[in-house]
Amino acid sequence: EPFRAVTTTNAYQVMWPPLFMRGPGFTPGAVSDRPVTSVDLLPTIADVVGVEIPWEVDGTSVLQPPADDGTQRLV
Repeated sequence: EPFRAVTTTNAYQVMWPPLFMRGPGFTPGAVSDRPVTSVDLLPTIADVVGVEIPWEVDGTSVLQPPADDGTQRLV
């Protein structure tokens, strides 16, 4: 099965599964190419329901604009 193991030729197809989200704050039918990982889910859900996470998390809410400070996020 050619797509079982991650190689330099198939990494793009294996490593980037789509993420679908629906709820308050999301624009219906919107598509984003912003990199998102599973660590972004908790901050996003907390943002949607309006609660603050009482501990430090690595992820960021996808509802917040990405940092515009010249840095890049490595996913």
